[in-house]
Amino acid sequence: MKNEALEYIAQVYEDNMWIRAKYKKALEDIVEKKGLSREEVKKIIDENIARLDGEKAFFAKHLPLIAKETAYYAPEELIYPVRKPVRLRIGSRYKHQRLSGEFRVIVSPYYDYPYHPAEGYTPFSAVVRAENRVIELDCEFDHEDRYNISVFYILDGQEALMLETCVYALEDDLACKQFYKADFHMHTTYSDGIEEPELVAASARERGMDIIAVTDHNNFEGSVVAKQRAKELGLELTVILGEEYAFSFSPMHILALGTEKPIDRTFLSAALAKTETVRKIIREAEDIGCNVESYAYTQAVLDEVKRMGGISILAHPYWKPVYADGSRKDTPEQLFAALGKDKRFDGVELVSGSPYGEWNVANLQTSLVREMLGDFSGVPLIGITDSHRYTTDGICGKHFTIVAADSREDKDVIRALKEGSCVAVETVNGVPFCYGKHRLVKLADFLVRYYFPERDEDARAQARLVKKKYLMKQREEI
Repeated sequence: MKNEALEYIAQVYEDNMWIRAKYKKALEDIVEKKGLSREEVKKIIDENIARLDGEKAFFAKHLPLIAKETAYYAPEELIYPVRKPVRLRIGSRYKHQRLSGEFRVIVSPYYDYPYHPAEGYTPFSAVVRAENRVIELDCEFDHEDRYNISVFYILDGQEALMLETCVYALEDDLACKQFYKADFHMHTTYSDGIEEPELVAASARERGMDIIAVTDHNNFEGSVVAKQRAKELGLELTVILGEEYAFSFSPMHILALGTEKPIDRTFLSAALAKTETVRKIIREAEDIGCNVESYAYTQAVLDEVKRMGGISILAHPYWKPVYADGSRKDTPEQLFAALGKDKRFDGVELVSGSPYGEWNVANLQTSLVREMLGDFSGVPLIGITDSHRYTTDGICGKHFTIVAADSREDKDVIRALKEGSCVAVETVNGVPFCYGKHRLVKLADFLVRYYFPERDEDARAQARLVKKKYLMKQREEI
C-alpha cells in the first residue's frame, strides 16, 4: 500500500514540472509516517489544490526569467546537416529541472527565409509531449543557416516561454568538420617571451585554445619543446611547429607554420643576397614601388617555406612601433602592396597582437587585405595574440582563429589553413568581431556565442589541473 502511494507521488511529480521537490518530499514523509494509501494521498492533493495553484503561479512567474538562458535547458546537439531528417532533442541539465507535459516548439531560420508580401512568414511549429525528461522533435532544416528555437510550456491551456536558443544547420562540406579555437602566434623563453613553453601551452589551453603554434623569433626549438611538453602534461592541445622570421635585411616579419624542421639559416642572413634566387627575383622585379632588395629577400623566404610544405603568413601589417625620436622597425605599406601583387604568401594576420582597445587595427588590416587580395576566398586569415606573456596578457582568449578541420591533428589543421577554412576573431567587450568568408563569418559568430563557451569551461578546468602539477614540480626543483 505504501509503495503504491510513493509511486503515485513520483508519477504526479514527474507529470507536472511545476511541482517543486520540497512538496514531493513533504508528501513522501507523510506516507512514511502514516502508511497512507494511494487513494489517501490523492485526497490530500485534491484538498490542497489551492496550494498547488500557488506552485503553478510561482513556476509561471519565474519561467520567462530564464528563457534566454541555457543554464537549465538546452539542445543536446548544436550542429545539424541540412536537407536530412533529424531529431532535435532538448533536455534539462539538472535532475530537479525535469521536463514533462506538453510544449510548443517553434523553429525559425535567422539569416534567410522565404518572404511573401501577402502572406508574411510563418515559422515551423509543433506541439510535442516530453518523454523521459526530454523534448524530441523530428524536423528537417532546408538550408544552411542559424535556426532560432523557442520552447513554450503549455500550462492549463496557456503558453509560457521557457527557452530561447538556437542551433546551426550546415551543408555537407562543413557539417562533417570539427570546430576549434587556435592561436598561431606566440613566444616563449626560447626568444623574447617570459614564460617557458609548457606554461605558455597550459595557459593557452586555459584560455580555451585547442590548437596553438609557438613561433619564437628565428628559433624553431621553442615549438618542438612546447609540443613535447604539452604531450607529457596530458594537455588536449595540438601544438603546430613554427617560427617567426625577423630579418636584419627586410622589415618584414613572417610566420612559418607546419614545417617539420627549421628553414636553412642562410635565408635569415645577409648571405641570402648573394644567392641566385634573390638575384633572379631582383632582375625580374619591375617598378614595384618599394625597396627591391627587401622585396626579393622576403619573396625568397616565402618560396622556401612553401617548398618545405609549410604555410607562410604575413605578420601584423599595422603593428606600428614609431618612437618619439622617429625611429621604427615596422613594415611600410609599400612593401605589403608589392608582395600583394605576386601573392607568394599563403595568408595574413588580420586580427593581430595589438593591445586590447586598439580595435582600429583589425579594421585597417581588413582594408589592406581587401586591397591586396580582392576578396577573402581561399586565403587563411588568422587571428593571433603574438603574446610574450600568455598567462597575464589581456588579449589572450580574445584574439584567436576558428578552424574548421577534419580533426585537430597537425596535418588536418594545416590542410584547413591552406584551404582558407578559418576565420579571424577579435572579441570586443564580449562581442565577437569575425573576419573571413561571409559564410564562415556567420558560422563563427554562432560558434563563439553558443558552441565554444561550454568547451572553454572544460578546457579551463583541465588546464588548471595541469598548471597546478606544473607549479608543484617547479617548487620541488627550487
